[in-house]
Amino acid sequence: MPFTKSSENELSKGTQNKTICTNRCNSLFEAITINANNKMFACCGLTSHNIPYLYLGDTTKHTIKELYEYPFNDFIKIWLYNEGPKKILEFVTKIDPRYDTIDTRSWHICRLCAFLLNNKDIINIIKENYRQVYTNILLKHTFQQKIVNK
Repeated sequence: MPFTKSSENELSKGTQNKTICTNRCNSLFEAITINANNKMFACCGLTSHNIPYLYLGDTTKHTIKELYEYPFNDFIKIWLYNEGPKKILEFVTKIDPRYDTIDTRSWHICRLCAFLLNNKDIINIIKENYRQVYTNILLKHTFQQKIVNK
């Protein structure tokens, strides 16, 4: 799964990823990673160290409970969990069509997540336009949590 420049270069030489990104992220809110340096991440770990947005904090400075609860107040993380990065990219593309030229059909979900969360222009587009989908995403999240907690 490429998410650094060198691994992206290897991919462009013909190595194709077999896990296609079409689903929601089932790692957020399901897996929390704490590394040996007491750093906590809102991800299973595959790309978390390369996506500063997934860093939750230092467990020596905050309780694990505080850090664990933080992502539940972050709309982008909720959106990733409920619909996945592909749907977010589709939303961004409607606002800024230049992202429509990126062929992500063979991308792993973590690669697309890293692409979105490490792109300041995309984050700004989301921040400026999230109200268009906010209510629907939170409603979907509420229903999904009721189903999961049953």
